[in-house]
Amino acid sequence: MTCQAQWAVASRVVLPVDHDEDLLPLYVEYGRRYAGVDDPHDKRVRRWGGEGQRPRASAGAEGRSDDVLSRTSFAIRPGQRVSFATYFNAFPGLLLAPMDHR
Repeated sequence: MTCQAQWAVASRVVLPVDHDEDLLPLYVEYGRRYAGVDDPHDKRVRRWGGEGQRPRASAGAEGRSDDVLSRTSFAIRPGQRVSFATYFNAFPGLLLAPMDHR
């Protein structure tokens, strides 16, 4: 019996379609896996850290507009980490604060 990875939708993000480099940081925050970070998943599955292999040096911390494949699809390069929470965290008071009608 083989075990296949199961995927579930964590959230849905609608990305810009015009590939504007200035808008992309509102939707996506980029990062890189650093060699000194002790990540059990990376050690076990990817064999990174310690004696294991390191992520490729070409895995940059900056994204490009061609990473946006469609309104709902985004390319993540090997060794790259992204967060899609940037845009939503920009206005937390607007989204979470109750209305005061005094």
